Amino acid sequence: MPFDEMDIRDLIEFLEKHPDWKAELLRVLLTEELLRLPQLVAQLAAQVERLVYATERHEQVLQRHEQLLQQILEVQYRHEQTLQRHEQLLQQILETQLRHEQALQRHEEILQRHEQLLQQILEVQYRHERRLERLERDIAPLKGMAIEWRIYRNAPAYLARFVRRCRLLSHEELEEILEKAVDEGRLSDAETDDIRLADFIVYGRSRQDRQELYVVIEASWGLGIKDVERAARRARLFARTGKRAMPAVLGSWISPEATQLAHQTGVEVAIVPYDNEEEPEE
Repeated sequence: MPFDEMDIRDLIEFLEKHPDWKAELLRVLLTEELLRLPQLVAQLAAQVERLVYATERHEQVLQRHEQLLQQILEVQYRHEQTLQRHEQLLQQILETQLRHEQALQRHEEILQRHEQLLQQILEVQYRHERRLERLERDIAPLKGMAIEWRIYRNAPAYLARFVRRCRLLSHEELEEILEKAVDEGRLSDAETDDIRLADFIVYGRSRQDRQELYVVIEASWGLGIKDVERAARRARLFARTGKRAMPAVLGSWISPEATQLAHQTGVEVAIVPYDNEEEPEE
């Protein structure tokens, strides 16, 4: 029985009305591989979809990696620039250090020459000081003699604030006083010899009470502690003769220590002008 076009149309219409028969017809007409083809296509589409998703994620990761790499390259570029500046700065520092070392070397050489020159100056100064000391030793007696001569000439003027109408005690007057004290047992011969070594003994009247007063004087160009001690000791010895005695030191200057000792021991101090200074009026 031939199968015409109308039969095919009826068959198609029938299959559309009965889908289950359609599937059964396909099972008979198609092979198993063809029947599995839709499932395979669906699986393939799912895989393709996953692959596309994975590819997109990979591209995103790759893009982030490229951005990070770009940042790393930029940081590296900045580091290279910084390193280059550091190398330039280091080179400048090395050059500066070299100049400083050269300058230090020159400074040390100059300092060494200065030290040598200073040593020479010190040696010359030392020789000058030795010469000056010798001159001082040679001149000291002359200065002492000059001071004693000025006191001898102007004793009343230098002692006017202590005694009035004073005069130098003569050798004969002093010997008479000392011998009498020895005879009376008030002084020993050695003590009288010490009194005789006083530079001057002046007799007058005290400015305070106008009583008789003897001033036992030690004179020197420069007055020190020893001069104050001698004046105090010899005045105490002279007082044992029964005479009222006052110790005094006269000179062109006096040390601070001697000034303090004189104040403590009651030794009077009188400064004698020298050189171009005016003589005190009598």
